[in-house]
Amino acid sequence: MKKILNILLLGGVFFFLKEIVYAKNTFELTTDPNGVTYMIYAGHTEYPFDFKPIKDVETKELVYCLEPGIALSSEEYEELSEWEYQKVKLTKEQKDYLTKVAYYGYGYKNHTSMNYYYAAQLLIWESVMPEGWDMYYTEYLGGPKKECFLEEREEILNLIGEDPLFPDFGNQKRTWNQVDKLKLTDLNHVLENYKITTQSSDKIIQNKDELEITGTEKAQIELEKIYEGAPLKFYYRERGQDLMKKGSLESFRTSLEVSPYELSLEVLKQDEKQNPIKGVTFALIAQKEIKNGDGITIYNANERVKSATTNEQGKIIFDHLWDGSYCLIETDAPDDYLVSKTPHCFEVNEQHQKEKITLENKRVTKKIKLLKEDEETKQPLKNVRFKIYDEQKKCIFDGYTNEEGIIELEDLPLGNYTISEVETMEGYILETKPYYFELKKDTTDPFVITITNKKIPEVPNTEENFPTLTMYYQRRKKEQE
Repeated sequence: MKKILNILLLGGVFFFLKEIVYAKNTFELTTDPNGVTYMIYAGHTEYPFDFKPIKDVETKELVYCLEPGIALSSEEYEELSEWEYQKVKLTKEQKDYLTKVAYYGYGYKNHTSMNYYYAAQLLIWESVMPEGWDMYYTEYLGGPKKECFLEEREEILNLIGEDPLFPDFGNQKRTWNQVDKLKLTDLNHVLENYKITTQSSDKIIQNKDELEITGTEKAQIELEKIYEGAPLKFYYRERGQDLMKKGSLESFRTSLEVSPYELSLEVLKQDEKQNPIKGVTFALIAQKEIKNGDGITIYNANERVKSATTNEQGKIIFDHLWDGSYCLIETDAPDDYLVSKTPHCFEVNEQHQKEKITLENKRVTKKIKLLKEDEETKQPLKNVRFKIYDEQKKCIFDGYTNEEGIIELEDLPLGNYTISEVETMEGYILETKPYYFELKKDTTDPFVITITNKKIPEVPNTEENFPTLTMYYQRRKKEQE
C-alpha cells in the first residue's frame, strides 16, 4: 500500500489546488454539478478532496477508482492491461465483493442516479482501505462527517447479500401428483433472473417468480442466472491510477429435481377358492373432501369419483387419483355371487401411491331337499341310492335316503344339476331316467324335489294253475342252456 499513500498525497495536492490534468486518451475526470466532497483520515492526518467522477473517454461509461484519494496521473493513461489483483494483495473474496459492488452500483436496473455511483465508490474504497484509515463524505471541502447516500448503500448491500440468492426451491427435490400441475412460487423473488438451460421433455412454463411443470417423467431442471455484459475489468499502472470498469458477474447455476408420482388403486376380486370373479362392479367414493394442488375442491365428501367392473382376471385399476381418502363400495355382482355390503376405505398419497386390495365374494348357494316316495301311497322310501352331478358332470353327492326317504344338501352353488337313481328299495322298479333341475338366484330355498318309484307288479303263480305249461317252459329253458 506504499504506492497508495504516495499517490494519495500527490493526488490530494492536485485536488486541493484544482490543477489536475486528466488523461486524454482513455479515461478522464469529469465534473458533476451536484458533486460531493470527502475526507480521508490516515493515521493522524486528514486529507480533504473534491469528488471527481471518472469516465471512459470512448464509451462515456463511468468507472470506479480502486484506491481512495488517488487522482488520474497528469500523464496520459496509456499503460493499460487486465488487472493483476495480486499486485495489491487483494483476496479472492475482496475481488468478488468489488465486482458485485460495481455491478449493483450505478447503472444496475433502476440505479440511474449519480447517488448510486457515489455510494458504490465509497463502498469500494472502504473495502480496500488500509487498516487504521477512515473515510467519509463531507458537507463541504474539509467539513465534518455527513451521512450521505444511505438508502443507496443499503440497496447495493442488500443486492450483494442476495447474490448468489437462489430460488427458494433451488437444489431441491420436489414430488407431485401428476394429475395436477406442479406450481412452484419462488419466495426469494429471484427466479425471473434465471433461465432454464436444460430440462426433460416435460413441459415447463416460467413466468416471473413461478414455474409450472407438467409431465409424467422424472426430470432434472437446470436454472442459470445470467448476467448481461462483458466481464468486469481492472486496470493497473505501476505509478498511476488503479481503475475498475463495471462488468458482468460470473453466471452460476442451480438445479431442481422433479419426480411426479401417480396414485392408483388395484382391486382383485376372488371367490373362496381364490378364483378371479369377472363382472363385479364397484363405485369409488370420496370419503372426505378432495382438493387438487391449487386447493380447489374436486370432489365433495361422499361424492362418487369413478365406477368400474372387474375384468377376466377379476381386476380393476382406478388410476390418476388425487391425494385423499376414498371408500370402495360394491354395487353389483354376477347372479351367482352375493353383493358385499362392507365398504373398504383407504388413503392414497405420496407415501401410499399404489394401493392394492384383494376382496372375496361368496357365491349364492341354495339348499335342496330330495323326497323319495311310493308313487301311489306317497310313503317314504328309505335306502334309495342317488348320485348328483354338477354342470361339469362331476359327482358332488353319492348316498342314500334316510328313514324318512329324504336327502338334504346345503350350499349348492347356482347352476344346473343331474340326479341319477342308482339303487332302489326291494320291490320297486329302478328309475333309470335322470332328473334335471336348475338352481337360480330366485329359486326357493330349500328347493324341494320329489321323485317317486313304482312297485314291481305281482306275477300270477302259473305253476299251480297251469302245471303242464309250466313244465313246458322249464324244459325249453333247460334245452336253451
